[in-house]
Amino acid sequence: MESMMSLDHLPSGNVRARLMVDGARYTATFATEAEAQEWQVVTRARAVGTRVSRPLAVEEHARRWLGEFIDTAADIDRYRRNVQRYIIPCLGEHHLEKVTSLDVAVLLDRASADPSYGIADSVRRTCRELLAVAVEDGLITRSPIED
Repeated sequence: MESMMSLDHLPSGNVRARLMVDGARYTATFATEAEAQEWQVVTRARAVGTRVSRPLAVEEHARRWLGEFIDTAADIDRYRRNVQRYIIPCLGEHHLEKVTSLDVAVLLDRASADPSYGIADSVRRTCRELLAVAVEDGLITRSPIED
């Protein structure tokens, strides 16, 4: 998972570490940058470890992904639209680890029914990115979408 992390060097010489995971903010101050970086790694691992101890639905992962990982994407509206209009209605209640290539095929078949040009390809790209982040986060071992 690409968490939002930052280190700030304070006038006192200390280093303030900040971290945001799943919308929860963590902050601590340390004497050295190395200590601050270590704290970020440990704190992030604990936060993610707590999250992965229970099944995570596609909808919950998609909402986190939209909120945390692509805030600065130029095409955020396209991602949101694809997630809300296609991915959540079709896959939202599925647990991430249970999503199959057949489930993705059903999603893309539904998106293909939309008369908008290229929407199925756009939904496929959005879903592929969403599931790739789940793999990076260790939430699933592999994505059901082949590249």
